[in-house]
Amino acid sequence: MLTPVFWITQDDDSLLIRIRAPHGNLAELDYDHGEYMFVFTCPPYFLRLHFKQMVEEYGSGNGKVEWNSDEGEFHIRVPKIHKSEHFTNLDMITELLNPTTATQPHGRALVEEVEENSEEEDVEDSEGNEFLVDQEIPSAETPKSDTEIKKFGYGFGWTKIGIIERLRGEIGNLVDIQNPEDVEIQMRLEEMTKTDWEAFDEGRYLADTLEPEEELLSLVSAPFSMSQFLEITEEDRMKLKDLRKTKISKIWATNEEIGISLLDILYGYLYDQRVNQWESNCESGWTVAKLSSTLSYFVKFGSVKEHFSALTVSKNMILNRKMT
Repeated sequence: MLTPVFWITQDDDSLLIRIRAPHGNLAELDYDHGEYMFVFTCPPYFLRLHFKQMVEEYGSGNGKVEWNSDEGEFHIRVPKIHKSEHFTNLDMITELLNPTTATQPHGRALVEEVEENSEEEDVEDSEGNEFLVDQEIPSAETPKSDTEIKKFGYGFGWTKIGIIERLRGEIGNLVDIQNPEDVEIQMRLEEMTKTDWEAFDEGRYLADTLEPEEELLSLVSAPFSMSQFLEITEEDRMKLKDLRKTKISKIWATNEEIGISLLDILYGYLYDQRVNQWESNCESGWTVAKLSSTLSYFVKFGSVKEHFSALTVSKNMILNRKMT
């Protein structure tokens, strides 16, 4: 887990904790506080803070959390137990991140196992300390030059760099390209095609082509209606009204290149919808990411023709890429 950058200020009633977590999964956001501790999780981020003075237990009704999408920050208000009390050492990052003997003990720390049973001792000692994992202060990143981003960038408009390197341990094999910061954008399509051919299973392809299973045939022949995708539902309207406008300072790609990348993602999405009978499931995100060259290999196509030429190759490898 990554330790996010954070800031703490205070007023008479509470602490205001700013946590920068631009790549956090909002669906898994969770935080807790009470006595001398504050804990925040939003994968891939984890933050645990230790105070000298006491804060209220979570659920008291006085706390508050806000998400600032423009800055990628959480603003969390944590009420103090004793109003007007001044919290010390809020600028001492290392002390806040790591528990010390100076931290006042709480009730659970007074429990002591006296029987000589190592297994039970381990259980007792770990109670209340499940969040006491090591934390490291995030090091300052060296800003990337425009030349580097234009050459090795990825993400929307190919404007990001350095993210996959930091999150590799969290995202696992979701992204097929192992070292995007070392592979130029122009070389990614060639490398992806080479990797696909090396992993291609001829026997599996022939079996599906010459003796297709009944389930496969039924999926291929299933009726398709454009209206179910073009019609804007009430749920769609709710999502659209809540979308925030995000400004991106520099985009190196053309509108056509961005449009082709969206077409590539749509290809993976429609495949997932058809094989799952027009319903998404817990594996849908993985499937779309694996089948989309834009998401799995950060490829940038120069033209629609180049994109469809790549699909002609990759369509023979759909099942293999999805499973690997």
